[in-house]
Amino acid sequence: TLFPYTTLFRSGERCMALPVVVPVGKKTADDLRERLLPEIERLKVGISTDADAQYGPVVSEAHKRKVEDYIGIGAKE
Repeated sequence: TLFPYTTLFRSGERCMALPVVVPVGKKTADDLRERLLPEIERLKVGISTDADAQYGPVVSEAHKRKVEDYIGIGAKE
């Protein structure tokens, strides 16, 4: 299933319309959780320098540089 990838894609920094799922009824919620958790547990979470990471703290190398630039500006101030 692609569901965990589409909901977690881009570390929540881009609206994908699927991050919020409201299952109707306890059985539906339980079924969704049962199917979703193993998929999420298979995701490789890591830092941006890990080429195998599927999910991490920033969305791209460019965004990582931007964050680092802001950290540098703050350190100088």
